[in-house]
Amino acid sequence: MKLRAPDPREDALARAQVMQASVDAGEAAMRKALADDPELADTPEAIIKSLQKQGMRRANLQWELLGNNDTMGPTQQYRILRQKMIDAEREKALEMRNEGRVDHEVIDSIMMQLDIEESMIVTAEERDAGLRDAGPLLTPEVRQGGCEHLEKAARDDASPQSHDGCQGCLEEGRTWLHLRMCTECGYVGCCDSSAGQHATKHFRATGHPVMRSFEAGEEWRWCFVDNLPG
Repeated sequence: MKLRAPDPREDALARAQVMQASVDAGEAAMRKALADDPELADTPEAIIKSLQKQGMRRANLQWELLGNNDTMGPTQQYRILRQKMIDAEREKALEMRNEGRVDHEVIDSIMMQLDIEESMIVTAEERDAGLRDAGPLLTPEVRQGGCEHLEKAARDDASPQSHDGCQGCLEEGRTWLHLRMCTECGYVGCCDSSAGQHATKHFRATGHPVMRSFEAGEEWRWCFVDNLPG
C-alpha cells in the first residue's frame, strides 16, 4: 500500500511554508498600517527594520532546519549563546535572593520567565534532533503548490553551474548552510539562513522564480513569486 510513517522533515518543510507566508502577510499588514494611520507615519526606521528582522529570523529558522549541512547555523549559535546567558542570569538572580537584596516574589517571577525560555530552547532542540536521522525529503502531494511557475519548473532540466557549492559564497569567501539551484539557468546559491542569501539574491536579480533544493536526499522546489513548495 506504500504507506509512510510521519516524516519530521516533511513537517519542517510545511512549517517553513506556513511561516514564510505568515511573515510576508505580517510585513504587508505593517506597511498598510504605516500608510493608513497618521499616528504611525513617523515611526522610526529603526523600529520598522527591527520588526522586519524579527520576521526574517522566524522564517529563516524554519528553512535552516532543512538540508544536510553539518555547519552550525545561526539558530543553533543563538540557542547555545542564549543558554549560556540564561545560566548566568539565573545564577545572578539566585545570588541576589540569597543575599536578601530582593523579595522572593520578584525573584520567583524572574526565575519563571527564565525557565519558560529555557524549556522552549530544549523543546526546539529535541524536535530538531528528530530531523537528523530522517530519510529523503520529498514534498507530500497534499502540500505541493500548483502555481504556473512550479508546473513549468517541473519540465525544466537545467544543469548546475557549479558542483563545488554556492557560487556567490565561493566568490565572496563565505560559508553556506544549504544549497539551492535555479531550475531555469542552473545557478547554485545558498538559502536565506546563510549569510550571503544568494538564492534569494539570484531571484531578485534575474526574476527566475523557482529554485530547487541542491542538497543530497532532498527533492523539493520553492516558488519565490507565490511562496509555494513543489
